[in-house]
Amino acid sequence: MMDFAKTKLFPAVLSAALCACFLSQVMDQVDKFLRRDSTMVVKFEDDAGLVFPTLTICPEEGFDKERMAGMNLSEDE
Repeated sequence: MMDFAKTKLFPAVLSAALCACFLSQVMDQVDKFLRRDSTMVVKFEDDAGLVFPTLTICPEEGFDKERMAGMNLSEDE
């Protein structure tokens, strides 16, 4: 009768212990996720002297100069 109790009791105790470890790990990770500290600093600077590279487009038929002027583009030759 003792062998039957040991055979049925061991898997139940092992399963309970593994479930407890699993739940402990999950709760620890959820706690870390919920109380994580995050800091974000955003700083915008307007630099009017910032020089951008020149873009050269060479289409065969050219551009409409009025349309370019409407988009604040200039044609440097």
